[in-house]
Amino acid sequence: MSQQDSEFVLTGHPCGSFGSGPYASAAIGNDRTSCPFAMNVRLEYVRAGGNGSTATLRVDSPTTTKYYSMTCSGDQPVYCRGGDDALVYLYGGNRQVLLRSWP
Repeated sequence: MSQQDSEFVLTGHPCGSFGSGPYASAAIGNDRTSCPFAMNVRLEYVRAGGNGSTATLRVDSPTTTKYYSMTCSGDQPVYCRGGDDALVYLYGGNRQVLLRSWP
């Protein structure tokens, strides 16, 4: 990851956005993570009052129908890791996050 002014460049795929708040968007950071799961991580992070501080979440996967523990930390972007090697990025607001696809 590199930082240039207020931009971050991450390797991943965007999954979607809800609104324009600071954690409105989610992206997957590897091929072990599905977009429906990433969007559920985003929803649980916002429900838990996520504000850039570390949070541990219990998130359901629409793909496996199981619950996974995800630990989120950082801010703009937030990095959420856990489950079965899942990696989710949460971002939004005024910070520009540029996503580069992996091969």
